[in-house]
Amino acid sequence: MIGIQGAYGWSDAKGSHIDVVDGTIDQTTVRSIASVTARLGYAWDRWLGYVRGGGAWADDRYVRTLIPAGPVDGLAKETRGGWTAGLGIEYAITDYLSAFIEYDHYWFGSRTLTFVTPPAGVFEDNVTIRQDADTVKAGVNFRWAAFRWR
Repeated sequence: MIGIQGAYGWSDAKGSHIDVVDGTIDQTTVRSIASVTARLGYAWDRWLGYVRGGGAWADDRYVRTLIPAGPVDGLAKETRGGWTAGLGIEYAITDYLSAFIEYDHYWFGSRTLTFVTPPAGVFEDNVTIRQDADTVKAGVNFRWAAFRWR
């Protein structure tokens, strides 16, 4: 099996890091992740095993606050491009219905972002941020027309 797959998912994934040198708490929110991948698989009976890989994008928002829980010290945002790879397995329950589970890793690399102090937008700091993500997806697919993998 060879195919192309596009995916988009809303997110509210959050992470934080305490920077004792700068006296700040750095917080990240991933608002969405999208990907376009090639998918290569092998079917046996009603099972399909596959690998996938391609381009990925994340919509990120960053906030720096002063320790301890002080005012916002800086803001930044970006749409970050990178790569994804994963693997999965799918089972055809009927000719119209299948269920799957899939693991994907996303590499977004390191970038230096300029943080600005709200509301005036005055330069606050340049911060290098590295981002990777791991996801596990499970779901059910419904097909409008019957098909057979075998």
